[in-house]
Amino acid sequence: MQNKTRAARCVSLILACSALTVPVLVSAQETTDNGAQPALFGEIVVTANKRSESLQKVPISVSAFTGEQINRLGITETTQITQQIPSLRVNAWSPNLTIFSLRGISQSNFTDNLEAPVAVYQDNAYIASMNAISGQLFDIKRVEVLRGPQGTLFGRNATGGLIHYLSEDASSDELNGYVQGEYGRFDSKSLEGAVGGQLTPGLRFRAAARMEKADGYIKSRDTLAPDGSLIAPGSGQDLGGKNGWAARLNIQADFSPDATLSLWYKHSEDNNVATGGYVFENCVYLDNGYCNTNAAGLSDDQNGVINGVTGEAASPWVHFGERKGRLDRVMNSYQAELNWDLGAAKLTSITNYLEMDKTYAEDGDALPFLIVNVDTSINFHQFSQELRFAGETDRLKWQLGAYYLNMFYDGVHGVTGAPIYDLAVSGNGGFSVPTVDQFYKIRSKNWSLFAQGDITLTERLSLTLGGRYSKDNKSIAYVNILSDPTYAPQPNPVVLFTDKDLAAVVPGVNREKYGGWAARASLNFQATPDTLLFASWNRASRAATGRFLPISPPLISSTGLKRSTASKQDSKRPC
Repeated sequence: MQNKTRAARCVSLILACSALTVPVLVSAQETTDNGAQPALFGEIVVTANKRSESLQKVPISVSAFTGEQINRLGITETTQITQQIPSLRVNAWSPNLTIFSLRGISQSNFTDNLEAPVAVYQDNAYIASMNAISGQLFDIKRVEVLRGPQGTLFGRNATGGLIHYLSEDASSDELNGYVQGEYGRFDSKSLEGAVGGQLTPGLRFRAAARMEKADGYIKSRDTLAPDGSLIAPGSGQDLGGKNGWAARLNIQADFSPDATLSLWYKHSEDNNVATGGYVFENCVYLDNGYCNTNAAGLSDDQNGVINGVTGEAASPWVHFGERKGRLDRVMNSYQAELNWDLGAAKLTSITNYLEMDKTYAEDGDALPFLIVNVDTSINFHQFSQELRFAGETDRLKWQLGAYYLNMFYDGVHGVTGAPIYDLAVSGNGGFSVPTVDQFYKIRSKNWSLFAQGDITLTERLSLTLGGRYSKDNKSIAYVNILSDPTYAPQPNPVVLFTDKDLAAVVPGVNREKYGGWAARASLNFQATPDTLLFASWNRASRAATGRFLPISPPLISSTGLKRSTASKQDSKRPC
């Protein structure tokens, strides 16, 4: 349907003197044979423009980690990079759902079927579902974080920026590999390893895997009365544990000196991982006589909400939830990438198929009684195809391409307890544990065309221009059902409404068709071999949220003037 309201638009003007560099390593000092301190890093090569370039030559605000740095920093999960990168934050509900925030661009809605405004790529393939982002980080070649709108080359949902995880591949002919493991508190243990090399001339492989397990460190407790008698038993499940493994295989075949096919298979699992059990900092739920607060409404040393009715001091290391939560998730990814030098241009074709099955159960209140429980399950599939040509002349580096994405969601989202009491009571029945389940199926297709050119104006001055047009088609079918074992007098369960009911009121609201464009313009001046000055303007558009309201997807534009500099000795040089 035609969107009749104007899209929300956010324009930010940034006048800053900042560094485009690799983060500083936090590690023990090392010395060379002659006693000198080694450089923190050599030249870092990134693919922010979808071609290999020195980090110091890229007119984009980028933070990059090499695989060696990742290992020395002890980063073993995809979300842990936020600890090292300024302006990058994460909201993660166990490994269940991951939402990155970059330069303040994020979202607060954590529904399974949404896409976040900070795009995530792995080995040149877009990961559309927020459920599939978190995971173990191992045998990694590089991580790149691109700040600001990146919609020209990377397309949908790169409005806040982009995070790209690049794995070690099978490019080396030499036999190589490693094995390492760790053991720590709470029976925490991990083991990972990789091996690779040449099978026959022109055929190489690399296989890598990692597993981790750990007991929970937030302990389950029973709720006791002041006299020590039992009021409500705890779940018996300690929170914060881990139980998962992942494996990856890459095979590369050289068809000729100019053509290489790279095949990927990736698998990961999370099995019965404890979830939920929040620890509150305030006592806003009920005035139960056991909840003591200060003038600001925050809990003091006698926190009845956290500790039931014991009157004990609050602790972040214990919980009193009565329900065991769990996460089970299985993901498989299949990918084929062809790189072929045709002479006048280089052809790149990237075909990816990702499938994920996830179930999630959570005690959403951390209290010893049923206040709110959340249960979700989703089966997600995505297929993507990118076809790109690139070439260069004396004064022009160019690339143009096409992209296609097809996604399917089949899910259930259920809420039990307080959030739907009002809805249940309105049915004039008696209720104890009302539950609303939403069963939904969403189909989404996207195609786009894009081009970008880097024009050399003088020996040190260049101009970057690019654009992208995309088209989306999305549809949803759903039914909301209210159920309760004590529901009366109506039969149990009760159909509340469906997508057809909503479409009868707002015709076409269960289907969306829209187009959008992204663009980039940057004037770049290479002041010194290590210093790049650039002024850039970027625009990107976000895909519709899937909430199917009659509004246009938001657009994000940014205008900036920056100085970017890096050296082999200092990770940051002041302006």
